[in-house]
Amino acid sequence: MHGPNYNIEDRYLNDSLLWVSRETGRELTFRSESARKSATSTRIHGTIDGLSASKSLKHVLETTDLRLVDSPE
Repeated sequence: MHGPNYNIEDRYLNDSLLWVSRETGRELTFRSESARKSATSTRIHGTIDGLSASKSLKHVLETTDLRLVDSPE
């Protein structure tokens, strides 16, 4: 199922991550302060048109140094 269209062009990565967390019901947390700072200062570009929130997360993270960790260690 596809969520509502979300425009990622020139948004901060953190904004996209927050959207995905709302759409999927997952909590957004960062393992380090440097990861949080990276997400709040990195601008992303492109499109996720036609992708579900979960698929868009994978697509967007592939362009960054951050990675998805499903649960705390």
